[in-house]
Parts: sequence; structure tokens; C-alpha cells
Amino acid sequence: LTFVDEIGPIFIVWSTLAGYSIALRKDEHIKMDILYSAVKSEKIKKMMDLFSYFCGMLFSGFMMVYGFKAMMMQRAMTQILEFHVWIAYLIIPFVGMILVIRYIDLMVSQFKKKEQEG
Repeated sequence: LTFVDEIGPIFIVWSTLAGYSIALRKDEHIKMDILYSAVKSEKIKKMMDLFSYFCGMLFSGFMMVYGFKAMMMQRAMTQILEFHVWIAYLIIPFVGMILVIRYIDLMVSQFKKKEQEG
């Protein structure tokens, strides 16, 4: 039971963050589209998309930087199973970096669409 108590929550967090990255790759992440649906102009919708991607990229950048700092603070800590806690924290800066890359890719593809249409 000790194994489940210590490792189980780590796997849940890791799978959630990996799922976020996969959903973002397909541009199927959770969106609030009430305002987006009310807007008729495609130009404004693209601007809203870019703003959303930029905010997501900022959040992911903070997650990467402060996740790394949190990971470094946990270097000497271990759990009952002698599992190093910093390994559990490793996913935070890693996924932050992946998400920044994915958001940049979404922004670049948005500009490429704009050039192809215009």
C-alpha cells in the first residue's frame, strides 16, 4: 500500500500533464468559446486565438521556470520507498518546455494560414 500512496498521485499528475501536451498538439484543449462564438469576424477570431496562445505560452513559461526551481529545492528529499522527490517534480519543467514549443508552433501555423489566405 505504501507504493500506491506514494507513486499513484505522481502517475496521475504525469498523465494529466502529458495529456495536456497531446491535446494542445491537436489544438483540442479546453476552450471557453462563448465570446468566440458570438464574434462573426474571422480576423477577430484569429486575433483571439493568438492572444489565447500567447497567454498559454506565458503560463507554460512560468511553469517551466518555477517548476525547475521547485524541482531543485526537492533534491535532498526522499520518500519512504527511497524514491527521490525531485524525480516527481521533473515533469513540471519538462512539460512547461514542451507546451511553450507547442504554443509557438500554433502561433506560427496561425500566421502561415494568414499568409496563405491573404
